[in-house]
Amino acid sequence: MKTIHSLILLVVAIAFTTTQSSATIRRVNNQGFGANYTNLATCIAASSPNDTIHVEASGVGYGFITLNIPLTIIGPGYFLNENPGLQKNNTPATINNITLNSGASGTLITGIRVADNQAARININASNIRIERCYIEDGITFQNPSDPSTILNNISIKQCYCGGISVPNNGVGPINGLNISNCYFSGVVNISSAGIDEVGNAQGNVTHCVFNTNLNCWSSNMEFKYNIIKGGTFQQNNNSITNVNYNLFVATVMPTWLDIIGNTNKIKSSVADVFPNTTGSTDFKLNVNTIALCPECYMTATNIQTGIFGGIDPYKLSGIPNVPTIYMINAPAQSVQGGTININLSTRSND
Repeated sequence: MKTIHSLILLVVAIAFTTTQSSATIRRVNNQGFGANYTNLATCIAASSPNDTIHVEASGVGYGFITLNIPLTIIGPGYFLNENPGLQKNNTPATINNITLNSGASGTLITGIRVADNQAARININASNIRIERCYIEDGITFQNPSDPSTILNNISIKQCYCGGISVPNNGVGPINGLNISNCYFSGVVNISSAGIDEVGNAQGNVTHCVFNTNLNCWSSNMEFKYNIIKGGTFQQNNNSITNVNYNLFVATVMPTWLDIIGNTNKIKSSVADVFPNTTGSTDFKLNVNTIALCPECYMTATNIQTGIFGGIDPYKLSGIPNVPTIYMINAPAQSVQGGTININLSTRSND
């Protein structure tokens, strides 16, 4: 059966090569199921810029990793046991901590579970980074101790289930183009006044997120729109109705600094009216109510849905990465040596 398992994983890798033909694709599996590598750090050290690494499902974490070159790192997703039918194997691929240094500009990380450690976070010290469809237990931090004055450009965080996010006052240059969309945050979100390039031309936006936490954002040039503030407080700082609009506050009263003429934000007092699902997976429960039962959940004359499942690129259950996956396998339990076997695979794309 180990041979069958290895063959199936190879089929997935071959399917992915149809869209990734110019760089090397490597597999790492710390359980020894026929992958190129059993150690993720070793796999990274052997890689060249723009290679792709498939980190395969395992009940054992892959440790702390540091990237100094641009790579694409792909895992199978998370909450897989709660969302049956998305992957045949319901085990995630867990990396305990990820650091992206300046040479890693151009990196994409998707479908990875970052957890099981007191420092279970992604540390971003580089420009042109995409973090998509990941579970990040502790959260995302920005720090560039080698050159704290360097501006970081074009950071995209989308469709993630995350702890918090920290853009501190020091230790990192200002960020020009921080775009956060369709994410859930359970920990404190702190975007400092020194952390955003206020004089740049593309300061960024925060859209279609759900916050069950305190918000401490200091950038009047960042657009904050179509979000749901489920819990915690939203500090005014230098924000106003100019950059904070069309959001839903699950509260009995609107924050005073927004409760003025021209305000486009809404309130709804009951969490159950906004998020009615009491069964289903952890992330499925973040679906908002219908417009008939919660009109406040929808904004503008075109009824744009707030929260992580709204917008043009909504959240994907379990963070299933945008690559082909196997969700069903029919194979014999045993085979005769030298004989043939029939294996039926059910696959899907995950755009």
